[in-house]
Amino acid sequence: MVESVNDLWKGLAQLGREIAIFSSPSCLKAE
Repeated sequence: MVESVNDLWKGLAQLGREIAIFSSPSCLKAE
């Protein structure tokens, strides 16, 4: 059960990262 929850959080974290990149392209350009 813990492993599946970990996978879920990993997926959510990756999704959040992509959304953040799409939401702030200026930050991406800065890097």
